[in-house]
Amino acid sequence: MATRRGVEQREVRRLEQRPWRDPRLLVGVMLVLASTVLGSVAFASQDDTVRYWSVRADVTEAEPVTRDDLVATSARLTGDAADRALRVSDDLPDRIERLVWRHDVPGGTLMSRDDVVRSGDSSVVELPLPVGIGALPRDLRRGQVVDVWVGPGSGDGGGTQEARRILSGVPVVSVSRSGAGGGATSTVVVDTGTREIAPSVLVGIGSGHVTLVRHA
Repeated sequence: MATRRGVEQREVRRLEQRPWRDPRLLVGVMLVLASTVLGSVAFASQDDTVRYWSVRADVTEAEPVTRDDLVATSARLTGDAADRALRVSDDLPDRIERLVWRHDVPGGTLMSRDDVVRSGDSSVVELPLPVGIGALPRDLRRGQVVDVWVGPGSGDGGGTQEARRILSGVPVVSVSRSGAGGGATSTVVVDTGTREIAPSVLVGIGSGHVTLVRHA
């Protein structure tokens, strides 16, 4: 009889001491779940990056392109920036020994197809833009990339026309400034690459107000 009572008491204790009620076990399970979630987030974040070519150090217009100029860089880009940048998995416009730099490119810049041209290629189209004071970044310089917008000019009846972007992601070839005070103007030459420029674009530039938006 005593033996049966002892067995029953041990069974009761086992039922009361259920391992899944142990706080240490619960803490361990929570830590495992947390580490799993963090690992998944980190993996997903790394998976979003793409490897692009960037310029290792400053390069100069007309210099030959070499492998030493390029370094693979992981980045997460969207929109126009992703379209412009040259992926490591993409082909260069030609064999690297046949390419030269189309313009100066600062070191650390992500490379685009417009940054290089075949040696001796004469298809580059450079377009001068008259830009008034306040319509371009004050420190704009050669090698930087801009979007070109044209809005209504002073004689367009109070500016009823909408501004429109006529060129996107074009590199600056040169910047020259003239005049002083409110009459100061700048002439900015941009490299349009092999793009054809429609006559309507030239008319808009000549009669409208040009604004340059620099890419970050």
